[in-house]
Amino acid sequence: MTVHIISVGLSVLEVLAQPRIARHKAKLDHDADLIDDIADARPHELLKDAGADDREAACAWLAGALAPLTDPAHDPASSAALLEARSRIRPHRWSARISAELLTFARMAGPGQARLDPADTAVLVVSDTPDGLLAALWNALALAGGDLTRVSLLADPSDALRMPDPAGRVLLARIPGMDTSSDEGFHRAMHGLGVLGRALYERTDGPLEFHLSGGFKASIPYLVAMAEGLRSLAGGRQVQAWVLHEDTLDSSRPIRIPLRRAVPEEVLFELSGFDDTGRRPPPFPDQNLLEGYAYDTRPDGQYLTPFGSGLRALFGDRLPQVLPS
Repeated sequence: MTVHIISVGLSVLEVLAQPRIARHKAKLDHDADLIDDIADARPHELLKDAGADDREAACAWLAGALAPLTDPAHDPASSAALLEARSRIRPHRWSARISAELLTFARMAGPGQARLDPADTAVLVVSDTPDGLLAALWNALALAGGDLTRVSLLADPSDALRMPDPAGRVLLARIPGMDTSSDEGFHRAMHGLGVLGRALYERTDGPLEFHLSGGFKASIPYLVAMAEGLRSLAGGRQVQAWVLHEDTLDSSRPIRIPLRRAVPEEVLFELSGFDDTGRRPPPFPDQNLLEGYAYDTRPDGQYLTPFGSGLRALFGDRLPQVLPS
């Protein structure tokens, strides 16, 4: 099983909002019927038309629409609306060029392969906004070949710890804080990414491939940090990160981003002793390889950075609660 972790941006919504223009920019194939149907269906407005135009309402609407029929969370009205929209815009017929996310995936999987293999898993990392969730939904349905039963919503990163067998599934991983520019928000986002990474480490095997062409560009360092943490934790398990500019339409492969590997025992030692507020009082450990990256030192103590919050969540219960003597 290969696990594809894909950061999601809004480019697919821009194409769906103006499909006729997108055709001339080679984002859509020259399929006049499909383009007309997308224009008429207005899929970029699906959540707004349903009245789910704030983050909590959007998440609840999607949860109800994607829940299986046997799940008490299943909502017949939202499920029917999504089925109708899916039938009209036919994501199984989309070209990979419709979004940076699909194009990067296709270049990794091989020529013309913009569909997820039934043995693999795709995790779409989503900002906690209605547009982010909707963009992830349409990308997910394209990867799943239009099959709604293969798409699931992780409304909270911790949901990944309880997910069923993820093989063949496309998971929308909603990360609160991913859309913010504040330090507090990124602390929350990095903690969420750490929890998600820990679940993927425990619940899957095989390579972990990060696709970073889409999404909020300021989040790329945080996703790279997640990849480096997983590479450190996973030992010999392959962990790689890739990026491709969405306007690159030739046959070149994505560019691989170098990832560092830390010694897990050293990370555990250096990030121990922080309390729930992210503060570690003196005396400090002698080792300070992660200072300025995972934590900062001030006169009254050391404080976790967003990267440190993510690493602690990723390493989970492997972290000791007190400094080694």
